[in-house]
Amino acid sequence: MKKKVIVSIIIMLLILIIMSVSSLAWDGYPNTPPNSERYDDSYIYQVIYTSVSKSWLKLSQVPFYKSKDQWGNLRIGSGTAQHTLEYVDGNWEYWGDTGSQAGGFDDILQSTHDIYMDSSLTDVFFSVIRQTPMQETLTQHPPLTLM
Repeated sequence: MKKKVIVSIIIMLLILIIMSVSSLAWDGYPNTPPNSERYDDSYIYQVIYTSVSKSWLKLSQVPFYKSKDQWGNLRIGSGTAQHTLEYVDGNWEYWGDTGSQAGGFDDILQSTHDIYMDSSLTDVFFSVIRQTPMQETLTQHPPLTLM
């Protein structure tokens, strides 16, 4: 009887630990700041990316696509001017307006819409439904098999 109670307690602890794994995941960035005199609700295309060890938020009224600058560096382009915000001390701070080909990046972290391979907007470069490695593992294996 005592062994069954101990085994039950261990199983309950394992279940609690596995359920809390998702709470250990990174929560992400704060929401986009409210509209300002620079941009409004029409800037629905948003992408969070890293560049030079900093995190950036790019806003646009039209879809984003991958492009390269004259030196071969990857850029985030769109058919219109973009607004850029920098992640500083837990908040987004307005950095400036950029041209349609601005935004060199190292890695794309999140996006509200798909990012395309080029300005033809046909092939997807970054899918908005991309999952983190932890999400992939948890969806491939039911929680009980992970125990």
